[in-house]
Amino acid sequence: MKKSITTIFLLILSAQAYACIISPLYDVAMNVEKFKKKADLVFFGKLEQTTLINKYIHASNFTIIKTYKGKASKQVTIINKLHSSCSRPFSKVGTAYYVFANKTNKENEFIIDGYATFVPLNVAIETNMVLK
Repeated sequence: MKKSITTIFLLILSAQAYACIISPLYDVAMNVEKFKKKADLVFFGKLEQTTLINKYIHASNFTIIKTYKGKASKQVTIINKLHSSCSRPFSKVGTAYYVFANKTNKENEFIIDGYATFVPLNVAIETNMVLK
């Protein structure tokens, strides 16, 4: 009995410790429609600038090239909260991304909250991602 309880406890603990079994970038690329349904804004755009607000929050400015869902101006700010093992920062200025974000209370500001709901162009090509 004690061995069974220990095994169950270890399984639960390991599941929580490794919350991201697959990289969120690949998860989003392979499940585009699921993430599109959850997002208020989906676009393909160029990362123009990233500002570190604090250790866990980045503000990134994008120029939108194509919008797939939602409405926004050509320039938007994405607040990226990096507070989970499934968070990722945007990497290089000038890089193109598919971004799935939700509204905030500010105009032309959207949020990614704890799960990296974006796909760099190279991952989209690698996975043959299709977004309609």
